[in-house]
Amino acid sequence: MTRFFIASVLLVGLSCGLYFAKQAHLPLVPELAELEKKAMNGEYGSKGATNPDTANPKTLKTLLAAEVKCWDDLTNLKYEAQCFRFSVPENHNNKNGRTISFPVIRIAAPSDSPNSAVLHLGGGGPGAPLGLDDAANIDWLIDELNDFSLALGRDLYLMDPRGVGLSKPLLTCDRYVDNQSERFAKNLNYVEYLKSSDQDYFYCIDEFKQLGVDFNHYNSLSVAKDVELLRRAAKIDKWVLVGVSYSTRYAQLISTLYPESVEAMVLDSAVFPNLFDHHNYIENILEPINMLYRYCEVAVSCRETLPNFEARFWNLFDYLNRNPIVLEMDIEGRGGTYMLNGYRFLDAVGEGLYGAEIFEDIAAIVEQLEKRQTAAIYPYLVQHVQFLLDRNWGDVAASAHYCFESKPFTDIEQMKKLALQLPEGYIQTTALTNLNWPDYCDKMNVLPGDPIVSYSTKTQIPTLFLHGGLDTVTRLRDVREQIHNFKAARLKVFDVAHSVLTADACAEKVAAKFLENSSIVEEQLSCD
Repeated sequence: MTRFFIASVLLVGLSCGLYFAKQAHLPLVPELAELEKKAMNGEYGSKGATNPDTANPKTLKTLLAAEVKCWDDLTNLKYEAQCFRFSVPENHNNKNGRTISFPVIRIAAPSDSPNSAVLHLGGGGPGAPLGLDDAANIDWLIDELNDFSLALGRDLYLMDPRGVGLSKPLLTCDRYVDNQSERFAKNLNYVEYLKSSDQDYFYCIDEFKQLGVDFNHYNSLSVAKDVELLRRAAKIDKWVLVGVSYSTRYAQLISTLYPESVEAMVLDSAVFPNLFDHHNYIENILEPINMLYRYCEVAVSCRETLPNFEARFWNLFDYLNRNPIVLEMDIEGRGGTYMLNGYRFLDAVGEGLYGAEIFEDIAAIVEQLEKRQTAAIYPYLVQHVQFLLDRNWGDVAASAHYCFESKPFTDIEQMKKLALQLPEGYIQTTALTNLNWPDYCDKMNVLPGDPIVSYSTKTQIPTLFLHGGLDTVTRLRDVREQIHNFKAARLKVFDVAHSVLTADACAEKVAAKFLENSSIVEEQLSCD
């Protein structure tokens, strides 16, 4: 699962983890107790760290965690911040194996409170970094989460999962980023782009293997165990887990493995571990483009500007592939040629569907591109290029997740049959190409994951679902289908797209009300 593949599935399954149903319960993982014994003997973390029995629980200074200089200057934040590098075994089942680490930032509540801490489980993806090396971004995160964390006297913890962002090792393919400038300058079709990307990823996978990386341990199960070790090291009884998009899977798995450690969950744009890509396959593929079609049918501005929207959209795709527009763009701080063909037009629209603004802009985008003008689409092109060039994105870690916890439980043969029912042309062809394209699982030597990663979440833990009615990435219908398994759940739907906490300031106020009273009726979950 390369970042190009992730970015190119606008019309061929924009899912972040839809998984097949099983159910069971798993007791506390015993190897964690052994790891704690190793921690007491100083076998993990930095020498001279504070003994966990005498550590101030507010500092997180233990044998597993070394306080480090923050990755950006955080002295101007509104709240006190401490930065840590938390050491864990790469393989939780191997007591004597190699050690890896992930970053943790603790933001202290302004006053002591008995309220449980809040942990943000990372940027989703899988593979998305949280931006912990950027003070402005951390300040923005604090503002986004403040109402239901610090303002309620709850310490706030921020982290990147293993293999992502500031973690060591960071499983990103720098060679892929290095070669992007060359690809941007060419009029490549989808298959040509896949072939070029494969060469880069084969190189990166070999390089990581030579460094001793075992890809079998970069997945949701390992992240869940990491978080449990973090909780114990920080001497936190229970905490509130915040997940966004794919990291909602982490939260759900933690609640299954360690229910006694979780006070509540706030799941923004949730995915579910028991729903896989074959679940509602055709609907999931067609929904993003169908939402654009429906918008242009009902919105006067789009309907009057773009009659016959569907035909004009695909005619534009074909036209740009024959006659690409050559642009000059800022590529990693330097000028570069960017050839805007039909495939990149779709990539930019797909990038836009993570938000709601694309619906208002789509008419101008199509009308301008028909005249070879790019002002309306340019911001979306920039966002997409930034994503492809993000060197903190754990794209190789994302592939490891796929091989461990998605592919083994996905009925790919059923999907191939269903793909023949898709509309002929780009949508069907690209869907079949993706389904038949070799993955990296054998190359990475990743074995099928523990079935626990595919079980449906069944919990009594208070859970708040925040979801966008315009979300084409994670589906609202999946939440409605699964919510009966969450016996103390509430659902609040917002008129936005993906990542509600980012898109609507009301969401954190709703979360604050829920955490103060998880029995609150849904009608009272408002900003009034």
